[in-house]
This record gives sequence, C-alpha cells and structure tokens, in this order.
Amino acid sequence: MALYMVLNRTHKVVNHEYELDAPKYSLTLNHGGDEIKVKNPLEVKEEIFHWRNAYKIHDWFVENIQDGDTMGGEFLVTYEKLKSLRAFCMNMLEEKLDSVNNDPNVNMDEGQINMTIASLETIINEGKRFSARGHSNYLTYHSSIA
Repeated sequence: MALYMVLNRTHKVVNHEYELDAPKYSLTLNHGGDEIKVKNPLEVKEEIFHWRNAYKIHDWFVENIQDGDTMGGEFLVTYEKLKSLRAFCMNMLEEKLDSVNNDPNVNMDEGQINMTIASLETIINEGKRFSARGHSNYLTYHSSIA
C-alpha cells in the first residue's frame, strides 16, 4: 500500500466588472484536444506539490493540521503552518545528515527533503505575492492510501 499526499492551492476568482459581455477573468481548459472556454470561474484548484510514502511529513500534517485526526478529508493549511513544515523538514535533513542519529523512520533521501524545502519556500513566496496583489487563495492538504 502506498501513501499519496497532495497540497492544493485554490484561487478565488471574482469578476469585479459585473458585465456579462466583458468578463475580467477567463479560463481556457484543454480536454482531449478540445478547448473549453470558461467565463468567470469561481474557483480554480491546482495541485502544487505531492509526496509519496513520506510518512514523517504525513505525521507532521496529522499532528499540526489535522489535530490528530487520521481519517481522510481535506484540511486547510495556512502559509504560517507551511513555514513550520519547512523548519521541520530542515531539521529532518540535519538528522538525516547526522550519521550517528540517523532516524530510520525518515524514508526520504536528502534530495527529496531538499526538493520539499525548496518547493515550500517557493509556495510561501508565491503566497506573499498573491496576497500583495489582493488575490484570494488558500491551501488544502489531503492524503490517501492506495
């Protein structure tokens, strides 16, 4: 059985012009080679990061985001919590590099941990830019076992 975890960002898109024939936002979706034009989408959800079998990170989400709830579902994640996760990953990397205290429960290699840290940094910075421009967006986390 494999553990699959996903971090999503949802953008709230609002047409502030209130004119049906001149929308402020539009979205084009491609499906099977066909283009579908969507006017004034209410939400756009995108997967921004995923992990497979990263049990220590999953445990962090259960403890810090899900309040210990191990049942599935989608959970809201703040950018502040992502900073905490980044610090957790940096600590995990230090433990991984310390051959004396190498935690056998960390099943991610150094490259995977470094990629997670770099990606979290990018996601946090993008969140700052979204907020500075007045864009409403939020992050959610969910996991599944397949």
